[in-house]
Amino acid sequence: MRVFYLIGQALYGLKRRWSFNLILMVCIASSFLVFDTFLLITQNLKSVEQKLKGEVQIEVYLNDDITTLQLHLLLQSLKGFPEVEKVEYRSKQEAWTQLENYLGKDLLEGLDSNPLPASFLLGLKREHTGFEQVAEVASKIKSKEGVEDVEFGGTWLKKLDQVIFISFVVDIIFGIFIAIAVVMIVSNFMRVVVLSQAESIHIMSLMGASKGYISFPLLVQGLLLGGAAAWVGVLFLWVGYLLFASQILAIAFLPFYMIPALIGWGMILGALGSFFSIRGHLES
Repeated sequence: MRVFYLIGQALYGLKRRWSFNLILMVCIASSFLVFDTFLLITQNLKSVEQKLKGEVQIEVYLNDDITTLQLHLLLQSLKGFPEVEKVEYRSKQEAWTQLENYLGKDLLEGLDSNPLPASFLLGLKREHTGFEQVAEVASKIKSKEGVEDVEFGGTWLKKLDQVIFISFVVDIIFGIFIAIAVVMIVSNFMRVVVLSQAESIHIMSLMGASKGYISFPLLVQGLLLGGAAAWVGVLFLWVGYLLFASQILAIAFLPFYMIPALIGWGMILGALGSFFSIRGHLES
């Protein structure tokens, strides 16, 4: 019963200073909005990276004199690579048709015969699309009987890996700075909440109230304010997404599982901010 009484006191304190607490919540929500926006950008950059990596392929060009047996053995060998997800055969005629569609028939009229080789197109598993991994697979395939050459866009893939790595490092650094800023902002605003009730805390201390009795309602207030601010931050982001970002089909909103995680994080930060503020106030 005592716990419910203290929770009631916390809710009463929030209600009594509702305009003050509302302003604080909006300010804290603004900091969460910045962090949520960072997460949204990071999530979509990750999707772009996965899409680009999904385009990584190895093309295995075949000798013109390859035998049916060699072709069969090579196909089985390629399917046996753990990095390979799918193998697609492209005949000389299919390669020619693709080139005609790309360049136009007029530019190819002067050629007497089809100079293009048949090939295998290898789709790779996403976890094996790094430059070093693809280069290693290509090197193994190149030594196979019946293979004329292997191409996988090595220069492009190497540059892509470098860009992704740099983006990953920058993303982590920005994420750390933003997270620290959110923690400091929440902590400072929780200190303001505690200071606004300093007189009540002082009176209860003089009356002999225990630290736990004094602290519990303030901890609940920090918990509720932090959680509400995190939720409002997500709501602000959702409104902005509907108004602007949703017009760009490639941009997706935060996955659902992140929303309760963000609210929980806000509740924890609010409670911790209140705890340390109360502790410092009572010990001073």
